[in-house]
Amino acid sequence: MQLEKSQSCRRKRSTSSLRAVRVELPGSPQGEPLKRLIGGAAKERKEHKSFREDSLCSLRSFAAIKSLSGLTEVELLVAISVLAIFATLAVPSAYREYGRSSSTKALANAKQIGLACKLFAGDHDGKFPANLLDSEGKLTSTEPTNSNDALAQLIPDYMPDEKIFWMPEDKYYCSPTEPDGRIDPTGTIPRKLTLAAGENHWAYVTHLSETSKPQLPLIADSTLPGTTKYSPTKGTAGGTWLGRKAIVIRVDGSGAIERVNPKTMTVVDNSSGLADILKAGQKDWLGPENKLLNPIPAPQGR
Repeated sequence: MQLEKSQSCRRKRSTSSLRAVRVELPGSPQGEPLKRLIGGAAKERKEHKSFREDSLCSLRSFAAIKSLSGLTEVELLVAISVLAIFATLAVPSAYREYGRSSSTKALANAKQIGLACKLFAGDHDGKFPANLLDSEGKLTSTEPTNSNDALAQLIPDYMPDEKIFWMPEDKYYCSPTEPDGRIDPTGTIPRKLTLAAGENHWAYVTHLSETSKPQLPLIADSTLPGTTKYSPTKGTAGGTWLGRKAIVIRVDGSGAIERVNPKTMTVVDNSSGLADILKAGQKDWLGPENKLLNPIPAPQGR
């Protein structure tokens, strides 16, 4: 029935086209202006009618084709299910790729901080940043209580600004916005502007020097406050990589993305047999003075 209607529409369309041609051909160049105006209006009406008929025929033809070759409800549901499966597989893959690229960039930044620490040590008797410096750049007896205080000594002489210390993936220690770039005059104690709260992600091991064991950890991803453990929960302290991995920079400047033990939530070292490489006071490893300092948490609501 629909195919017959479609053929009828095609015949009407052909007839309409012929009528449109007949409207365009008649006319006398000697006719009055009023006659030409009336003839033009009649031509426009017929062309408009032909356009409507053509459009209607096209719609009917489309409906006829769709009824003959369209998908059934079952086939449509199968197609939707297949697309849903592909989407389910694609999203985790994309998230893993994003996480891999983010951690690679973070590792590169941490290595630059480690290099800055070595440059600092070259100017301070081989010692990495520890006790705070006075206005003349000399060590004081004031010990840092957080990694912000220790690492701020690298700015601006060894690191140009604060941005490299900030990590957007860290939702606990870092603010949502980048550091403001404001720094204190050299030797300001206590520090107020340089590497302020919310501008640093990295934890730091104190009282190490270039003569310390090369494989000892110097810089690492921040952990749970007061511990060397990581968190499997995104948005919490130590949860930057969901407790699966941690970036660690060693005294010799080398760095890697280390494995976190899912049971203990600590960074393990299979080569040395250590179950927690960031823990102080271990024999033949970090001494009791080599404590891990975490950053200052980001202010609430910032």
